[in-house]
Amino acid sequence: MLTVWAARSLWRRLLCLLTRQKPRVEGHCLQCGSCCREIALCDSGHWVRTRRHFRQLMEKQPGYERLNMVGRDTDGRILFRCSWLAPDGRCRCYRDRLPLCRNHPSPSLWLRGVDLPDSCGYTLTGPTLSGLLRRKTPTWDNPPDQFNDVLQQERKSRAKSDGNGTEGAVEAEKDP
Repeated sequence: MLTVWAARSLWRRLLCLLTRQKPRVEGHCLQCGSCCREIALCDSGHWVRTRRHFRQLMEKQPGYERLNMVGRDTDGRILFRCSWLAPDGRCRCYRDRLPLCRNHPSPSLWLRGVDLPDSCGYTLTGPTLSGLLRRKTPTWDNPPDQFNDVLQQERKSRAKSDGNGTEGAVEAEKDP
């Protein structure tokens, strides 16, 4: 079954492919700690959904032992809370934080269908369908200059070859 975030991920990847644009991270950290309270982990392109998967991940990344399971999201991913989060919303050992924390938020989150909460100082943005359509749709009211030039040359050529005053009329070609 295709979940909402998976469908969003496929759509976003398609938009990036079609527009040849990458997602962007904009904004700044508000140091509120909300990103440390409900963490969904991705391991080798797969979301962590089972305790067994989390144990395997901890074997590869021992620092993840500081993460405590707190529940699941609507798509079945396990959510974690960092035990190093201080009551003021800051990391107790900022210099030794996990690579996951150092790189947050990553543009790859947008590609995975993740949206940051509105309360976050960061935003993840990427190409949109309306942007794709605006870029790819020709503007018929104002055709490109090159097209206008070719059109005018064609009209002049036909007017010269058609001396009977029926400018622009096209005669059918006859096969020999």
